[in-house]
Amino acid sequence: MDTRCKRGGIIRFRELIEEHPVALAADFRNRYNLSIFEAGDKYTYKEAIYLTAALFNDTESLLFVAFHDWEYPVSQEFLAIADLFDLTFSVNSKKKSQRYRRPFKLESDNSKRIGKTKKSKADIEQILNKMNPNRVKKEM
Repeated sequence: MDTRCKRGGIIRFRELIEEHPVALAADFRNRYNLSIFEAGDKYTYKEAIYLTAALFNDTESLLFVAFHDWEYPVSQEFLAIADLFDLTFSVNSKKKSQRYRRPFKLESDNSKRIGKTKKSKADIEQILNKMNPNRVKKEM
């Protein structure tokens, strides 16, 4: 059985070049001093795939930012400090706590959305009730 055509290897790398060319090219050049167009010649596709996988886990990479629709890249330390700032502010202030600006949209606790779906809570309840009519609806 030929496994070379499995999506996720070279094909997925080429798709990422088409989907996010600027972010991927900038990350490869700035972080690894490599060109994405030299994959297969100067370095192997396998290495390119591993390097791309590392970029997907790095909140400071432009590929991560583009893929997750963030406004700008930030470090893990920035996110931790922003959380600490929010906690310190809420403990020491009588005002309604305002969150420190993040590169992504924050969901409020009383949001109409559930998770990453675009469906409302009422739609989700209806779907769940269709799946299990004996389900007890929790009052919030």
